[in-house]
Amino acid sequence: MSDQSRFFDEMTGGAPHARGPYAQYNDWFQGEYLRDLQKKSAGAEGFSAAPASPSTSMARPMLMNA
Repeated sequence: MSDQSRFFDEMTGGAPHARGPYAQYNDWFQGEYLRDLQKKSAGAEGFSAAPASPSTSMARPMLMNA
């Protein structure tokens, strides 16, 4: 019932260019290749899904000598 192609774009606000707070991000994003971003995303997903080793999963408190 609703038109899925119409949405609010906070970065541009409907203008042909990015609004001030998003200009630097937009410049960076426009210079990236989709394939490279997909590879980075997949790598990040794999990294965050990997189980932590027992030695790093819980930090031990450091005791100070008085």
